[in-house]
Amino acid sequence: LAWLHSRKQMDLYGSLPVKREVLYGMECATAVVWFLFSYVVNLSLTWIVAISKGLLTGKAIQLGIYSIGVFLLGFLAIYFCAAVAMMLTGKVLTGILGTLVLLGIAPVTVVLLVALPDLFFVSYVSTSGMWENIASYLSPVVVYARMLVHIGSYLSLDKVKNYIELLPTIVMLI
Repeated sequence: LAWLHSRKQMDLYGSLPVKREVLYGMECATAVVWFLFSYVVNLSLTWIVAISKGLLTGKAIQLGIYSIGVFLLGFLAIYFCAAVAMMLTGKVLTGILGTLVLLGIAPVTVVLLVALPDLFFVSYVSTSGMWENIASYLSPVVVYARMLVHIGSYLSLDKVKNYIELLPTIVMLI
């Protein structure tokens, strides 16, 4: 989508007999293919090193396959947030700032909702983590980080599957 910031390139792409939806779809597909290619190559090299050291187990292979899905969903969530921010703003610097806002507005809002009443109201009784539970599903970055924690600590892969099923819904909401 870098061609959107150059008038000459925009004229060139605008003159092509291809719909903008197709151009955008091709850009997204190319980004996914490059991401998957580089990740699978690096995962394969990691497995080769693990085989040479005698450390590759079935659990490691299973975790590696799950990690492809987790990292792909995280990449797509952040990529589409950045694409939406770039389309909304039109400039590189404001697009970067817009991406940070789209990715961080929900967790920051929840932190403020939790912290400010404790500071200003003496008789305030907390809601026992209700906002933290809600905030954990509002931002793709938070969901992505929670999935990485579950994968990295070899916790139950069922939790990772639940988060993988939830992440496309969050991407669609954004």
